[in-house]
Amino acid sequence: MRVAFACLLLVGCDKLFDLDEIAQAPREAGSVGDVGIPPDVPPSCVGHDEDGDKIPDACDTCPIDPNVGDGDNDGDMIGDVCDPHPTMPGDTVVFFTPFTDTTGWSVVINAAGLGDSVVLQNGSLSRSFSSFERISVPLQLAAGATTNDSFFIYLEGAGSDFTCRILAGACPSLNVGINCLVAQSSIWTEVEFPVVVSLAEISRLEVARDPNGTDLDCRAHTSAGIVGASQTVMIDAGTLSLQANNVMRATLSAAILYGQ
Repeated sequence: MRVAFACLLLVGCDKLFDLDEIAQAPREAGSVGDVGIPPDVPPSCVGHDEDGDKIPDACDTCPIDPNVGDGDNDGDMIGDVCDPHPTMPGDTVVFFTPFTDTTGWSVVINAAGLGDSVVLQNGSLSRSFSSFERISVPLQLAAGATTNDSFFIYLEGAGSDFTCRILAGACPSLNVGINCLVAQSSIWTEVEFPVVVSLAEISRLEVARDPNGTDLDCRAHTSAGIVGASQTVMIDAGTLSLQANNVMRATLSAAILYGQ
C-alpha cells in the first residue's frame, strides 16, 4: 500500500538522555502558563527542559511536547500528547537526545553543536535502535537550499529500509508544491506529497508506525498543518540516520524514538 495524506489540524533526562525507557516519571499537574514547576514534580528533578513546559526532561512524560495538565490514559508513563498508542499501555522511550551534545550517536559527520541544538549541512548522525514505533525530530530548515537538496530520516532494518525526506523545490514527478515530502522504501517506488509552505515553516519531521501495523508514515509538521505519505514496510529494529544533503542546512533541537 502506498498512500499520501494531509491533515489540517495540528496534533497536539538535565543533559543527554540515552535510556532503554523513561519509567516511573511523576505525573504532571498544573496548567499551561504556570510560572513555576508544577507542585507534584519533586525539587530534585532539575535540569534541561526541551519543550519549555516547566517540567525538566528527566521527569517529563513528553519531553518535546508541552503537556502540563495532560494525562496518561493508559498508565505507561508516556503522556497522552505524545504516546504512540494513548489507549494501549506498553510504549517506552527507546532514546531521547536534546542535542546538548551528540553522545550516543555512533556516526557523526559535519555536525556542529550550538549548545542546545546541532546543525547538519552535508552531514549526518547515526545510531542503532532496538524497538520502533515513532521517531520525531523537531528542526529548523534554512532558506537557500537548491532544488533536490534534502533532509531525511532513514531507517534500515533487516531486509528492508524506509526514507522520509523533505526535498527542496517542487515534487519531481508531480511538478507541484513549493517543497516536497517523499516516502520511499526498498519495496515500493517513492510516494510524493507537495508541501505548500517554505522550508522555514516546517517544524518537525517524523516517521511513525501506522495503527494498522503494516505501514510507516512519513510526516512533516508545517505552519499549514501536517502532511504525510506512507509505505507498506515493516521495520522493528536496526539503524537510524538523520542526514542533510548538499547545501540543505538543518538545525535539530532534539530527537526522540518511541518503541514497545
